[in-house]
Amino acid sequence: MTNLLRMEFRRLRISRYPWLTLLFSLLILSAFLFLINNSIQNYKESVESQAASPAAISEQSPGTENVSSADNGVTVEASDDLIDFLAEEDANENLISQQLTGAGYLIFVIVFAAIYFTEPYRNGFIKNFIGLSSNRTGFIFAKYINAILGTVILFIAISLLFIWGAPLIDSELFQVQEIGPMVKFISTHLVAHLAFVGLVLLVATLTRSLPATLLIGIVYSALLAMPILDLISLGAQKAFGLVSDWTIKPYTVMGSIDRLKWGVETNVYTEVLLVSLVYIAITLAASSLILQRKDV
Repeated sequence: MTNLLRMEFRRLRISRYPWLTLLFSLLILSAFLFLINNSIQNYKESVESQAASPAAISEQSPGTENVSSADNGVTVEASDDLIDFLAEEDANENLISQQLTGAGYLIFVIVFAAIYFTEPYRNGFIKNFIGLSSNRTGFIFAKYINAILGTVILFIAISLLFIWGAPLIDSELFQVQEIGPMVKFISTHLVAHLAFVGLVLLVATLTRSLPATLLIGIVYSALLAMPILDLISLGAQKAFGLVSDWTIKPYTVMGSIDRLKWGVETNVYTEVLLVSLVYIAITLAASSLILQRKDV
């Protein structure tokens, strides 16, 4: 087991794919912050230009709101969403929360995990080395433990980008007010995302294909997860006579990621951790069983 851990750690360290994933994730999210900066700057310039020209009064249109200048009473047209966003007290916290509960972090985690888990099948390591071993469970655990390390590095890098990079746009608007709760929030999301890494490991062990693993992981997480869970919940309501608002989402990985938003109650953190740990145990056991019994 120790030798497998060292071998997988070296493979993770010297492989270019995890570091390329990290680089591209930082570049893409930096571009995302740049777009936010442009939107805010354009809005501020619009307010200033309208305030400087009393004759240029905009007509209010659907989906917009009038903002009055204190100096000359000039009406400025602005987006409702942008006004609400600028009025938020926890703008940076909510910005990070949106990325965590959506596909912002998860897509990059899926890409990293899919490449890392399927690489031994592509380079023949499974067939030529692990295939000769009678106990292959250690390889699954070594692989997952090193995937945890890669995911933690990815999480830390992306989180620091938002915590330190966003205030460069607006130091007052995007300043993280509570570091302790934010660390707790990101750490809990990390465990939930590691549960999804376990699902990627299971898919990779079943398919042994990078395209299939990427397709299933990305399409399910970004498009199909919530509709599928809604259908299952509706079927369970009708089959077992459950109340109309019952849902299976809190008992799933994607549901846990989706419900863990900034400002939720403490019991949600506990439930998300329990569900995530159960899924990690199940996916590791299932992956070990498949690799142990499957002809490599």
